[in-house]
Amino acid sequence: NLGARVESLSKHYGTRLMCTQYTIDHISEERRKEFTFRPVDYVRVKGKEKPVQLWEVIDKFHHLADDLKSLENSRTAWTLYQTQKFSEAIKLCDEILKKHPMEKVCKHIKEYCEEFLHMPPPPNWDGVKTHTSKG
Repeated sequence: NLGARVESLSKHYGTRLMCTQYTIDHISEERRKEFTFRPVDYVRVKGKEKPVQLWEVIDKFHHLADDLKSLENSRTAWTLYQTQKFSEAIKLCDEILKKHPMEKVCKHIKEYCEEFLHMPPPPNWDGVKTHTSKG
């Protein structure tokens, strides 16, 4: 069920292939070197209480595969969002979106940050996005 939920969230985040931290943890160190990942979100999916980390698998055809600076900036933007440094995350997302206007993961991060600048998260915010539908 979790795999199906993650697959359906791919459309929401505009990704072709995502996996969870659980999957990454079960790939051997040697095999893990063959892949490039970037964080997408930390979510609680419908029917599950425990949140999961979502990762996008970046293949050679991905629009950021040849733009390593933007790829690293997208990782940094996600970390800034998770640590509530919303303005800094927005700046990085804007840089990426200038080069890659169709970059949906950064669009989501930017939207989340803008919402929290307008209405800050509660003091006990854990960085988890709850999805109440199947996809």
